[in-house]
Amino acid sequence: DDFAVAWLRAAVASRAARLDIVVSARSFRMRFDGDAFSHVDLTDPFHALLDGGEARARELGFGLLGALRFEPDEVWLASGRGAGRSRLSVTLRRAQPETGDASEDTVLEARWRPGAGPSAKEVAARLRSDFGLANLKVTLNGEVLAPVPAPGLVGWLEAGGADCRLWLAPRMDEKSSVHVYLFGARAGSVESALVAPAQVEALVRDDRLNLDASRSKVVQDAELERVREVIADA
Repeated sequence: DDFAVAWLRAAVASRAARLDIVVSARSFRMRFDGDAFSHVDLTDPFHALLDGGEARARELGFGLLGALRFEPDEVWLASGRGAGRSRLSVTLRRAQPETGDASEDTVLEARWRPGAGPSAKEVAARLRSDFGLANLKVTLNGEVLAPVPAPGLVGWLEAGGADCRLWLAPRMDEKSSVHVYLFGARAGSVESALVAPAQVEALVRDDRLNLDASRSKVVQDAELERVREVIADA
């Protein structure tokens, strides 16, 4: 189900205002507006993973790699407007770019044989739990997903490119927990004993943070340290 989170990030990074997701036992379909992907992104969907391309193209490629792990009958990607619209149909057996889809939305879809794909229930649950801190309307099988709430919110700030929501930790002797979001999807949590005068819980979105090779943890680097400093100064 990592592919669904990667494609969610691709939609947010594309500045989508609307994202519709339909998940079933045999298919996954995502449709969103915003910036279209380029012809290069569709004809060579992994190029950004190799040449350090823009974030949304990397997330598109990561999502496609994740979907292909389930050996789909087909994964197809369509984006662009008018004569510039392209479609890429991909399976483990063929990859053939096509054109002719009249829609203006970006559409990402995967289809599987019965029993071969990921659990629709698990994919939906992952999207519900990981989505947050993104300014767009997301529907999942018709249900509108709400951004992650912060119980007992005591502070909100934007500083240094980071969007932070803070509330006091249940006990002052506990470590502060920072729950990190990257392009509208949870990227993990980190703890620190002294990130603020009083220990806090924090939701932080900072699209400059880096994920490790497993894409399940935030890299402990200068970008993350900057986020800790922003929270400590709040």
